[in-house]
Amino acid sequence: MAEEPPLEPAPPDARPPRRPGWAWPVCVAAVLIVAIVAPLLFLGPCLRKATLSFAEAFRPRVNFSTTVFDTLESLKKTSRLVVLTAAINVEVVEKSQKTQNLFGYEVDLGTTEVRLRALENKVQFFVALTNLSAENFTYDPDRKRLTLRVPRPVLDEDLVEVQSDPAKIEVQSKVGWARLDKFSGKFLRTQAQARMRSAVIHAGGNEAYVSQAIEQGRASLKTLLRPVGDLLKPGVELDVEFR
Repeated sequence: MAEEPPLEPAPPDARPPRRPGWAWPVCVAAVLIVAIVAPLLFLGPCLRKATLSFAEAFRPRVNFSTTVFDTLESLKKTSRLVVLTAAINVEVVEKSQKTQNLFGYEVDLGTTEVRLRALENKVQFFVALTNLSAENFTYDPDRKRLTLRVPRPVLDEDLVEVQSDPAKIEVQSKVGWARLDKFSGKFLRTQAQARMRSAVIHAGGNEAYVSQAIEQGRASLKTLLRPVGDLLKPGVELDVEFR
């Protein structure tokens, strides 16, 4: 009896092997890592150079970064540093002229004028410190000056105090010859009182008050920055500039 031929092995599966399910997430993660790390590798020398330049202002073996960070965090907690409270005197004038047509002629019935003067209204100026970071500090090695740049002081319109004490409010009324105080005079006094707050805000924007707020703000911030100033090298000056 003839022997049966040996069985040939089955041909290999033509389908490509299946990739693990985690292959695509790994590829995406690798691309993201390269996209993030590459700029850092490029900017790294620049950042290190800026840090070294900043460090030149401080004494040797001083952990200046911790001191700067702690000081900035303390300033940011203050949020709105009040640098000036000012008493402002303002005066508001309201006028009303009236004519009447009589028998085809315009007759002037006179002009009513009210002059309201309020003394010692209060305004405050503050410096916003919420968004401070180490980037607000710059060091000029030629001038040996470490500078903190902060926003200019601004008048806080939410805390305007208009005088309400009758003893500190002066009112003068002149009523037209054919007018009545209980009508035109009373109306204009109400108008003047309504304009008082905006008059105080406008007067507070005077450059003299702004300059005073800047001067006092610089002094206040230098006091708060004393922990940083104490670590500077001899001859290095700490300054504050307002943008």
